Amino acid sequence: MLGLGNAVMCGQKAASGGGGTVKALFHFENNLTDSSGNGRTLTFLTGGSSYSTGSNILVGTASLQTKIPVGGYVGANLNLSSNIIIANSKAFTLDFLIKTEGGGNTFYIQINSLTYLQINAGGDIEFGDSYGYFPTAQSGVFLNTVRFVRIVYTLTQFKVYIGGILYATFDSVLTPEAVSLILYMTVLGAANSNLAVIFDEFRVTEGALDGTIVPSLPLTTTP
Repeated sequence: MLGLGNAVMCGQKAASGGGGTVKALFHFENNLTDSSGNGRTLTFLTGGSSYSTGSNILVGTASLQTKIPVGGYVGANLNLSSNIIIANSKAFTLDFLIKTEGGGNTFYIQINSLTYLQINAGGDIEFGDSYGYFPTAQSGVFLNTVRFVRIVYTLTQFKVYIGGILYATFDSVLTPEAVSLILYMTVLGAANSNLAVIFDEFRVTEGALDGTIVPSLPLTTTP
């Protein structure tokens, strides 16, 4: 089980993020229940996903993980269903914990059909929007230790904070399309190898929260 150690806190202040309305909150306690009370749903799209046990639990009694099954490469995807979470005219914040086991793993989040953000296996943060351009922040963000990630959309920029530290800023204005999230946790490697992406405490908040604040865990409906 994860405490508030320096891998997550990174020496930053732990407090509330200030304001905002939580639209979805998932603790992954052996289920995909939305704890926000808003009835949002996550649906497995492809195989290779399970709930972690033992040392791979980040918070609580379980975490979501993606592991390579027999057969080699697999992408285990989560689709935050067609429920509209935040209108395109609203700022929002995405919070989550993530850790990888082994190499070749990536985390990729699709904000809507035209906007994407990825932390790749080389430790770089990449972004793409309706212009199809993918600038890369050479950030050296490796996910082999527990990371608290906060992605803040301010209506003019996407800002990526990890452990309360700003790692990347991308100028972007979402097209007139509601936010509909898809999470891709991709594991790339040999079959039966000890590779995994472990994911926990996923929260979607309407409003741009303070990225320098690392909240207490588990996350709550009061950001």
